[in-house]
Amino acid sequence: MRRFALWLALLLLAFAILGYAYWTQQRTASYQLSDLRLHILTSAQPAPFLLDLQPRLYSSDYRDLATLHGKLAGLLRQAQEAQLMSSDNLLVLPEHIASWLFLQEEKPQLYAAQQLSEALPLLGLSHPLLWLQGKLQGEQLPQQLIRHKAQRLADDYLWLCRQLASEFQVSLLAGSLLLPAAEYRDGRLHTDGRGAWQQVGLACAADGTLLLPPQQQPWDAHTPPGQLQAQMLRQLGHTAAISLEQASLPWPLPGSQHSNSRPAVSQLQAHPLQP
Repeated sequence: MRRFALWLALLLLAFAILGYAYWTQQRTASYQLSDLRLHILTSAQPAPFLLDLQPRLYSSDYRDLATLHGKLAGLLRQAQEAQLMSSDNLLVLPEHIASWLFLQEEKPQLYAAQQLSEALPLLGLSHPLLWLQGKLQGEQLPQQLIRHKAQRLADDYLWLCRQLASEFQVSLLAGSLLLPAAEYRDGRLHTDGRGAWQQVGLACAADGTLLLPPQQQPWDAHTPPGQLQAQMLRQLGHTAAISLEQASLPWPLPGSQHSNSRPAVSQLQAHPLQP
């Protein structure tokens, strides 16, 4: 009888482990409407403009690349209707706007979380090995997920930059992406998910080609926001007195010591483009 009870317990444990392993691999499609309201602020100055876009993004906007593109494209269509999309203008997206793509294709319950602290337990249940690896290496789970998905994130970010620039015929400073050390060659960002953290920034011309080689800046929790964007603007021959902080992100970047101000609705401010 004891042997039977032991075998039964082992069998139930095996079924529980298999069931949990199956659950961690399942991703059910989820659909949520996103807020496409856009407040446009323009000056009386003539073009060309530097267009500072601060989109109000939610975790659900990052459930896949198509959703993020759709959200940004929906906002930019309104700017296009306001006659602001032009190859003479420079559109600027916030830093780290692509970093949260590590949330794509996760459990649908994740996208209902209001705080990162609510999302982390579900991420841990979905990725137990990455959670354990993070504990051993002294990194938070989001950073382990970025390492795990690094090459895909690099490909997605490059596609998003090129697609938005060519789709709306505007020069684009496409924010940035947090990545382990990456190298640009053969028209692609390459990373193996290892190495020191870098903030990678892209700038695309209106035809989708790169205006600059991808720019990288070492990143840690104390890196002040706006440095990489300002550096890239200078390389493009422009200056700007605008806020270049990570105001659009659904939550503060994991480990960051800087707060994340969030506009009530998406905002687009047009500044005279200064040479």
